[in-house]
Amino acid sequence: MSASEEADSPRDRARSEQLNLRRHGREIAGAVHNIASEIEIAAGEVERLFRRCLHDRTLSTLGGAAGVGFVLGGGLTPRMTAMAIAWGSRLGLAFVAQNLSRPQRARAAPTRRRGRTTKGGNDEDR
Repeated sequence: MSASEEADSPRDRARSEQLNLRRHGREIAGAVHNIASEIEIAAGEVERLFRRCLHDRTLSTLGGAAGVGFVLGGGLTPRMTAMAIAWGSRLGLAFVAQNLSRPQRARAAPTRRRGRTTKGGNDEDR
């Protein structure tokens, strides 16, 4: 056998392919490790953003989270929708009834808003 035939033997080709696969495997493992590190950094930044939003705008953040949960959860069943509407209607009616039952405040005293006198003020103040 010649030297070129020995270099191209099936055993040598298999060994060369195995070494190439190992090298590619190490490259892929390194790339996956880098991507995982970047994802951890991004997740930390997102968590800090959410915490700041939750602190600064609590109700808006909770409402947004509820909306996302609602969409991801597939929405409400028709029965749950009917229950939510009934509950909201009762709550709204209770609020209106409570406000209507309060005694009306005296309207004789003027109140100032943005430099103007309203309801019962003198013309000199306007």
